[in-house]
Amino acid sequence: MNTKKKGFSLIEVLLAMAISLFIILGAICALLQSLNVKNRVELRDQLYQVISAQIEGIRHEPSSLSNLKEGKATELIVKETGGQKIWLSQEVKNLDLGLKEIKISAYPQSKPALKTNIIFYFSQDLGF
Repeated sequence: MNTKKKGFSLIEVLLAMAISLFIILGAICALLQSLNVKNRVELRDQLYQVISAQIEGIRHEPSSLSNLKEGKATELIVKETGGQKIWLSQEVKNLDLGLKEIKISAYPQSKPALKTNIIFYFSQDLGF
């Protein structure tokens, strides 16, 4: 009589299922983390585009640079792609005669922690 059983024992099946579940959960966590990073990178890219457009607008209008008054201005920009709302603020300080510090900050309304700042200096004597 053949008493050898064919197939897998309950312990083997449970162990295989536990290992499979562990691998699947790890893959899901990695996927969710990569999607989160992708969304943050896209938001940062939008912030850089908004700040770059602001800087280019200032640089290409030489008269606007000399007319910049000391103070702070804030505006809400709605991006055409995706409808993302971005807060943009610009602060101008007169450091010396003919020297201005311009600080531009931007952050998405939905995630203020992603605030991006850039500071540049404009010298009227040097022309940049």
